[in-house]
Amino acid sequence: MIIYRHVRKWEKVYLILLFLVLAIIATVPAFLGGYFKVTYDGGVHLTRWESIYQALKHGKLPVLVNFIGFQGIANAYTGLYPWITSLLFILPRFIFTTNPIAALFCGFVLLNFLTQIATYFMMREFTAKKLINLMGVFFYQFSAYHMGIMYARNAMGEAIAYAILPVVLTGCLRIWKREKLGWLVLGVGMGALINTHILSVLIVCTLLTITEVVRLFMKKFNIDELYLFCLAIGVAVLTSLYTIVNILVLYLNNKGINTPGHGLFPVGGWDVVQALFANSIEDRPLIFNIGLVETGMLVFLGMMMLIKKRGNWRFWTAITLGIFFCTLSWLPLQKSIFINSFFGNIQFLGRMLAFVSLFLAISVTVFLKKMLCWIITELWFRFY
Repeated sequence: MIIYRHVRKWEKVYLILLFLVLAIIATVPAFLGGYFKVTYDGGVHLTRWESIYQALKHGKLPVLVNFIGFQGIANAYTGLYPWITSLLFILPRFIFTTNPIAALFCGFVLLNFLTQIATYFMMREFTAKKLINLMGVFFYQFSAYHMGIMYARNAMGEAIAYAILPVVLTGCLRIWKREKLGWLVLGVGMGALINTHILSVLIVCTLLTITEVVRLFMKKFNIDELYLFCLAIGVAVLTSLYTIVNILVLYLNNKGINTPGHGLFPVGGWDVVQALFANSIEDRPLIFNIGLVETGMLVFLGMMMLIKKRGNWRFWTAITLGIFFCTLSWLPLQKSIFINSFFGNIQFLGRMLAFVSLFLAISVTVFLKKMLCWIITELWFRFY
């Protein structure tokens, strides 16, 4: 009883310590040997972060065009690729150490820590059971796709966006349930996303638009919901105004800006199976995956849908499976009509695995909650 009271009293501290330890565990392997593997994308981010660091070190805002690296070519990564949330990796050089590798390590620990915090608060929208909540956090944090975008691809914009997605979904859930400050949570989350990765913003806005159209046909969308979303948009614009202005200034004052090409490169089904059993996480779009455990859980939940005909977890599992199958090469999406469209901005269908990881974590959480209730009910009727 005394131990129980002690844990209850200090549970928030223990949770923070747990998330910090897990964040360190998720980071250390990438820095074994005292170095960090850098890909092409990693070189781009480290170069633009160095420009930002040098500017801030001299008390100035960074210029929009890069003059460090990129072979002296006038690249506007700093202006067109949002950097505000990248301060997670830049500020440690001012606070903890001037060593770039050590600062990078601190940045990854902070990023992994915040990813878990954001996911934990999102899971509280589904259950108050902390152990079940933590299972959802573990699934999202340790998804192989998450590890891949951080350490195999060094896709830092996507990695930071991965930490923000739970905040965005939390805001949406609270708006749909008409809970307090849902519009503020969504607005702050979308503002942070705009300050991080524009492509993720486009994908989220597309998914939200589809969701609201469906809710409209289901007669769940009303003027109050529209008002709350408008408030969220206002907050998002205000909190990302610096980024938006920089992008507009560059586009309005320059012609012929080269932007990333279009594409819908799929994930190969059989190639992923081989990569899963080889425990391979590489910078190859053909084998982007969520990991063996997560894929196994997704298959298990899909099978359970055939057995169990009730439960909110079925809804989340269906969404997860739907997005997952859309990433595979089995669908004929590699046609010019799709590639040259708005959807071609995605480039790699494997990018949608971030949302597969998110919805799978929710599916697991809601499923475990349902199964716990079922087990308790069965025990009650059996013994009483």
